[in-house]
Amino acid sequence: MELKKSPKADLQKKKTLFLEIGLAVALGVVLLAFEWTSSASVNTDLAGVQEVAVEEEMIPITNQEQVQQPPAPAPVVAVSDVINIVDDNVDIDDNADIFDSDFDENAAVKIVEFTDTEQEVEEQEVFYV
Repeated sequence: MELKKSPKADLQKKKTLFLEIGLAVALGVVLLAFEWTSSASVNTDLAGVQEVAVEEEMIPITNQEQVQQPPAPAPVVAVSDVINIVDDNVDIDDNADIFDSDFDENAAVKIVEFTDTEQEVEEQEVFYV
């Protein structure tokens, strides 16, 4: 395939030259910004300022109250390591009825529909001027 770009229009050759020119211009702008001085004078005459009397707030001296030691804990009762073995002769009825005795699978069930008691709030129309 034939190259359509002419060698005169190729900017890749001059890429480094343009980079160096850009860096030089940026450095010049930075140096100019640091050396820039303004001619407006600021009033630094502090002799005209009057001295303001400052009232010192007196902080009262506080004493920390002595905390009384709590009374000694009651003597701990010694726990013995004796194990009492109890006979387990209790009869438990394993055939407990879980369901009512009145339960009938064929009985008719009345299904009640849930109704929403809240009424839908109508959205107000937006008024455009």
